[in-house]
Amino acid sequence: MKNTHFKGDVIGGSIKRQIVNPDLLEERAKATFDPDDIKKMIYLPGMLEFYKDFANDMRKNPEIIPSPEYFEMTREE
Repeated sequence: MKNTHFKGDVIGGSIKRQIVNPDLLEERAKATFDPDDIKKMIYLPGMLEFYKDFANDMRKNPEIIPSPEYFEMTREE
């Protein structure tokens, strides 16, 4: 990719290919705060536990998890 901010032949992130965009990884590594502390400040009381329970339910029942194809559809789809 010429004339982009990507380094090398990087295409970018993809749920389907299970690749996190390298620029995002780089920015996350530079963080000067603890993401868990931020979650505690942003979420309302009880909301974080709700999302954790919801994620556990999704792991127990993978058939209800949207597939990567859902997120990476073509324009025609």
